[in-house]
Amino acid sequence: SVEEGTPFADIGVRVDDDFQADLYENAAERLKAAGYGHYEISNFARSGFEGRHNLRYWRNQDCLGAGVSAAYYVNGVRRKNTESLDDYMTALEQGRSPVVEETTLSDDERVGETLMLGLRLSEGVELTPRAASLYGGVLEKYRALGFLARPTPTHYTPTLKGWRLSNRLFQELLTPNK
Repeated sequence: SVEEGTPFADIGVRVDDDFQADLYENAAERLKAAGYGHYEISNFARSGFEGRHNLRYWRNQDCLGAGVSAAYYVNGVRRKNTESLDDYMTALEQGRSPVVEETTLSDDERVGETLMLGLRLSEGVELTPRAASLYGGVLEKYRALGFLARPTPTHYTPTLKGWRLSNRLFQELLTPNK
C-alpha cells in the first residue's frame, strides 16, 4: 500500500488490487526459489528462522505484552496498554493498570479467530467439531473457490490464491453462523 505523506504518495504512485496481487505472487515465487518458506501470509523465512512470537499470535495462543502500547491476549481476553508514555508512567506510579482497551471474546468468537488467524499460516488449521458447526459451510465454500485446500478431512490449509484474497474469507470467519 502507499501511505499518505510518503515519497511514493507525494509523487502520485497508486497501486491497484491486480498489480498488488501480481507483486505478491511474484515475491512469493522468487523467495521460494531462493530457499525461503512462505510460512505465513506475509512472512517468509529459511527453515528454523520463523518468527516465534508471530507464530504464537497466529496460532491464537496466549501472548503477554509489557510496556507502552503493548497488546496482549490471555484466556480469551485482549488488552492494550496506553500509547502515551506519560499516561503509562503515571498509571504505574499510582498503582493503576495502564490498560486502555479490553475485549473478552465469546467462545464462538474465539473459534472464528482461531480459524482466521490459523489460515494465515501455511500449516493451516485443524477443524474442531464446534468450528465445523459454525464455519464448515464457509470453509467449504472457499475451498470450492480455490482459496483453501483440505489435505485431510479435518484440516484446511490456505492456497496462494486464498492468501492473496484472504480478506473476503477472514471477514466471514469473524461472523459466526447462528
